[in-house]
Amino acid sequence: MKRKIYLICLYTLFLILIIYLFINKTIVTANITSSLILFITKVFPSLFPMFIISDLLISLNLPYYLNKYTSKITKFLFNIEGSSTYIFIMSLLSGTPSNALITKELLNKNYLSKESATTILSYTLLSNPLFLYTMLTMSFTPKISLILILNNYLANIILGIIIRKQNKPSTYHITLNKSKLSTSFISAITKSIQTLLMILGTIICFNLINISTGNELLNTFISCLLEITGGLSLLSTITINISLKIIIATITISLTGLCIHTQIKSIIADTSINYPLFLKNRLLHLVINLILSIIPIIVA
Repeated sequence: MKRKIYLICLYTLFLILIIYLFINKTIVTANITSSLILFITKVFPSLFPMFIISDLLISLNLPYYLNKYTSKITKFLFNIEGSSTYIFIMSLLSGTPSNALITKELLNKNYLSKESATTILSYTLLSNPLFLYTMLTMSFTPKISLILILNNYLANIILGIIIRKQNKPSTYHITLNKSKLSTSFISAITKSIQTLLMILGTIICFNLINISTGNELLNTFISCLLEITGGLSLLSTITINISLKIIIATITISLTGLCIHTQIKSIIADTSINYPLFLKNRLLHLVINLILSIIPIIVA
């Protein structure tokens, strides 16, 4: 009975969406076009090269050497394998969902245990710093924008230390990868294109369901919960108390939007990574980051 009710609700929802698409064809076309422009001008140029570089660095055994030389530090701080250093560094450079893609790759190569993969994914949900700075300075001064970015990174490190007991470092013997660079290069391009197409699809879908409510503040908050780029862009256009604007920005940066979560869930779907635990950890990160948001509120 529950299954039937669930299906009826889904069928009704899709019927409403189909009717909406026909009635609002102009708006739908404009949303899809703007999503494509956003993807081509912002997302693709920043993620595509980083996906390929990351894959090639893995094939060149950089995680192996980082595991060898940084494991003492990572085990002391986070009770995790040294190869996690590679995920953290690349996440800082390329942002999310790169962290999910790299974590999955290292998990498949036995550089990480499933427990470690879940926790490292939890505290490397980082947006590219240049992207964040560009988006935040549309709403705040450079000083407050930098504080918000640093708060986010600090909250991730604190989260990693708090949840260190969830880890169970891998006992696998890690060996050097001996695959040819040319083979790895072609494989990296193929995987990158597939992932980017999935990202494009989710961006379009979430922009389509971002329907106006008639309330400016509520529209902005919903947009921030759905998709980080559009949300932060919309945040810069409304006039509200600076403290409230900082809190909304903090929530947006911490959660990164349902669009990103959908992408991550798609990437890790065929792995043993525990998504519910990952989500629980991200909510803890939000609490930490909201506490830290007192700093930019005072500065403002």
